[in-house]
Amino acid sequence: MPKVVTEELPSQQLRLTVTIEKKDYEARFREELKKYRKEGNFRGFRKGKVPESWLRKVFGKNVLAEVVTELLEREVDLFIENDDKHIYVGRPLPVEGSDKPDFDARELKNYVFRFDLGVVPAFEVQGLSKETVVEYFVPQISEERLEKEWNTLLKEHGEQVDLDAIEEEECFFSLRLQELEGDVVKEGGVDVTRTFGPSAFTEEWKNILLGKRKGDSFIIEPFEALPHEEKLTKRYILGVNEDAEVGDRFLAQITQIKRSLPAEPNEDFFKKAFPNKEVKDTAEALDAVREMLRQSRQSESDFLFARDLRKKLVEANRAHLELPREYLHRFMKDQVGDDFFDIGSERFERFEEDIRWDVLSNRIAKQFALEVENEEILQAAQQEVVSYLVRNNYPPERELILKITRQLISVPSEVNRLRERILEGKIIDKLKEVITIEEKEVPEETFDDMVRQAKEEDSPKARAEEEEE
Repeated sequence: MPKVVTEELPSQQLRLTVTIEKKDYEARFREELKKYRKEGNFRGFRKGKVPESWLRKVFGKNVLAEVVTELLEREVDLFIENDDKHIYVGRPLPVEGSDKPDFDARELKNYVFRFDLGVVPAFEVQGLSKETVVEYFVPQISEERLEKEWNTLLKEHGEQVDLDAIEEEECFFSLRLQELEGDVVKEGGVDVTRTFGPSAFTEEWKNILLGKRKGDSFIIEPFEALPHEEKLTKRYILGVNEDAEVGDRFLAQITQIKRSLPAEPNEDFFKKAFPNKEVKDTAEALDAVREMLRQSRQSESDFLFARDLRKKLVEANRAHLELPREYLHRFMKDQVGDDFFDIGSERFERFEEDIRWDVLSNRIAKQFALEVENEEILQAAQQEVVSYLVRNNYPPERELILKITRQLISVPSEVNRLRERILEGKIIDKLKEVITIEEKEVPEETFDDMVRQAKEEDSPKARAEEEEE
């Protein structure tokens, strides 16, 4: 077993010395080399008969580095997880002046690693009681917004009829897109069929499409015609990885054009549109739509609530949230470069507030044993894909959703982002149970202004502009 020794340093820092002896990793190292011997095909050697000395010479350094690094990371993670005296911020930083390890596979030896960590003494979170009161803002739904949503709902449940041409904004059409190589369809190139509404395209292409008929073919450049980042068009429209090489020009063919006729607001419509509610007439249906609209903005209400709650809890626990400033300055210098986060600057103070909430939220998650399961990450990824498709007027086709979801969760940074978002949601949901919430209804325009202002204040661009003034 690796040995871990700690040393308390000034300014809320802890030095960690991890000693990994030869006996701790040698068996695993040899096992990994055996996999190369068993599974690899190397010129000049029969399969499974490659000498270990040759494997060490060719692959040993990388294999040894992977084995020792994995063991080191696991040991550090275990130490941090089992330490009840401290809360850790940032990540372990190699002690300044330390030499990089020399992974020599020809002569195995003991390794010593030394790290500095920033710490905050463990504490009990304050403010987790009904005495903490936070306002929860919800929008009043205007009659204009209600009418628009009602008409949309009638069309969603109405009859679909075929059209010969793209005649209006509210129709939708299927487009086969085939990648071109020169002026001919590329063999083995992208070949997909997607359903769009005219509003999915730029204004220029919207005007080009209006009047085109079923069966018409034309050349289109999706990256110019669709108002999205190239990587999003690749992922959601063309169904390829963001870094895939794809041509700019495609042959497009309109395969079908349809329009929805509004449904009659009768008993059959009420059952289809509101399957989980008892709706008997139009008045009750409008009340249900009003509630649906409020629920559709719940994420924004939650955003405002979470923002105010964070501020209140950070203030209630500020005495326990004295941070290791010297460590954090070195941490950010290591991350983004010299002098970007000078101690005492507006930028550094904002960064410290973010770290305080990170410390606090991790403490809350641990206190209430909140965790994120892999299945939850998968579901969140699928919901994110569906939301994007619907928001940009692309029908959420099951095959496309599954393909893009697989691409999304194959990227570790995306998985971490989803995990953090889910955990943040669980923390806020738990806090809603333990504090007092005062719901406050405000006009929708006021609500919009509150959300916009809060997002602008939280955006990195807004922060940078504010600091330059």
